[in-house]
Amino acid sequence: MMGGLVLALAGTSAGAQVPAADADYSAYAAGSAVHVSGLQQPDISDPTATRTVNAEEAFASASVDSKGLDPAILNEMSRTVSPQEPDFNSYARGTGMEVGLAVEGQEPNQIVLAGLAEAMAPPSTDVITEELGPVPAAPLAYASLVRGQAQALWNEDGSCILNKDISFGVGYAADAELVGTGTDDPATPGMEGSLVASNASDENPRAAAQTTSRTRLVPQALADGTVIGDALGVMAEVRQTLAPVTLFEDTPNEVTLEFAGEWVLRAVATGIDDGAYIHYGPGDVSPTTRVLTIIRPDGTNEIITLQQILGDEGLQIDLPGGLLSLSIGEDPRAIGGTADDPPTIAADGTHASAAVDVVRVQLLNVTGTGTAADIRIGHMEVSATVPAGGLLCPALEVDKSASETSVKAGETFDYDITVTNPDDCTVTDVMITDVITADPGITFTVDSTDPAGAEVDGGTVTWTGLGPIEPGDSLTVSITVTVGEDSAAGIIHDRAEASGKCVIGDGDEDFVPTSGEVEIDAPTVTPGGDDPNPPPVVVPPPSLPRTGAAGAVAITGLGLLGAAFALRRRG
Repeated sequence: MMGGLVLALAGTSAGAQVPAADADYSAYAAGSAVHVSGLQQPDISDPTATRTVNAEEAFASASVDSKGLDPAILNEMSRTVSPQEPDFNSYARGTGMEVGLAVEGQEPNQIVLAGLAEAMAPPSTDVITEELGPVPAAPLAYASLVRGQAQALWNEDGSCILNKDISFGVGYAADAELVGTGTDDPATPGMEGSLVASNASDENPRAAAQTTSRTRLVPQALADGTVIGDALGVMAEVRQTLAPVTLFEDTPNEVTLEFAGEWVLRAVATGIDDGAYIHYGPGDVSPTTRVLTIIRPDGTNEIITLQQILGDEGLQIDLPGGLLSLSIGEDPRAIGGTADDPPTIAADGTHASAAVDVVRVQLLNVTGTGTAADIRIGHMEVSATVPAGGLLCPALEVDKSASETSVKAGETFDYDITVTNPDDCTVTDVMITDVITADPGITFTVDSTDPAGAEVDGGTVTWTGLGPIEPGDSLTVSITVTVGEDSAAGIIHDRAEASGKCVIGDGDEDFVPTSGEVEIDAPTVTPGGDDPNPPPVVVPPPSLPRTGAAGAVAITGLGLLGAAFALRRRG
């Protein structure tokens, strides 16, 4: 239903979480504020047909594929969303305007390609901006200003892009006109008799159309914010602001469509059973909000509210003269399907995809031209796919060191624990737990902690509420330990764990857990006093940090200690 959701309540996890660097996930989003096709034959569904005229206004696409951009992705009108580039993982495209003549099938528009920006990664790119204006190309097109923006991000090691769009494209066009009958007049910018015009009037100066497409990793949550998992899913989203659109300018069939607010189509796949969904609607509005006004040259206006177009089929309007038939506010449908085909949503939450048009002009024969036309206003497509269980991404890096490699019974030493946040998120509510154990015969006491206030229970030390740790920053805590005076020879062992909330987004609930751990065997202990035959001092191996939720690999010095005793006996 328009302005709502297509989803089911979340159930249980569909599978184990998959580390992002190993996962197969993908998404794409594409939108065009206005699309116009004129065909020799009235079969707009044939992707191989030659279009006498093909035009796009404010077109933008974004895509990501963890295994490479292969194959190419085309939208419903056979326009390129993402090229075939198997050596790249992220792609974005934005263009203000493009027009082609006699375009065969999937061939690109070749006449006007204004404000085109493209980006591919790896390596990650900066924001690329291309701007041009005015664009005088009568009788095909005109615009006072066009702009395209694109950015593509990807980490070479396949780790997650957090709190940023993996890819995004923006297409912008102001005072755009497509397919006119007149020529440019320097004294009067624009064209005469445009088939589609998105230009300003005295009554409504808003004359810019913009499409923003993006892909992003998101917490495993439903659209209402209900958290259903502790890993990440994938989102593909298109947002559009539509300028007033006039069809058949300067003819008896002229009609103007005036849109309200921002229109959004979003697909989210979480990888959890019944946790995938499609959202579509004009932002946050009530059922009585005006979402579209139909304006005729005689001053007759028709106001369309959200309540009027809620339903499976939207609102169908046939205007006088029989030449113009508008479909407004249809439900999202399957990409490439008919209005009766529902969006594609996997029951296990691993996939969601849909396409929609805010307004679609039915195939029509325009008097005096003899051609058929396919006009889409607010066309959007989104698709998101993740493995069952979702993506396992954030991981803290934990490092541990002892101030001494060996101590005598009765001596004091320090442990330093450093927690580093390598991700593009702020980690809050950090908890560090340190567990100290020792070989038989060794005793010890925890004297103090820095910062103070940690809970000490025997050899277990716990800090809570630490942080925040900003991206790339670290936090260090310390423990002072004294070895018992009657301790025997051996090794003190230590295991440190850290956990927290990796904040993704703006809400308090927009986070995923993050953790890390490390083990070391240090220092070695020798008995105090003047023992004529002291046991050997074993230098412990270096500590190895452990990150993420995978099982730890303990580093032990017991084997080295045994080897040292064996060597001593042979000597």
